[in-house]
Amino acid sequence: MINVLYFASIKEKLGLESEAFPYRPGMTLGDLLADVAEKHPGMKALTASKKFLYAVNQEVSATLSPLADGDEVAILPPLSGGHD
Repeated sequence: MINVLYFASIKEKLGLESEAFPYRPGMTLGDLLADVAEKHPGMKALTASKKFLYAVNQEVSATLSPLADGDEVAILPPLSGGHD
């Protein structure tokens, strides 16, 4: 299983902090994101309009990154704000 962690606006939209998805051999981060979007159609609208950050086992990763059974994937929306 792959444990997916949701943060900020995604967590609010889905009403979930995390959930598990089945691992498939050869699976990439992009494959997992497609599974998340299929289960939660509202995610497509969120991710289409913003550049999200993805981390696999607390390491920033690209959508082509391979996954392994037991990985933890964090989906973080873009950060906004800054210094005055």
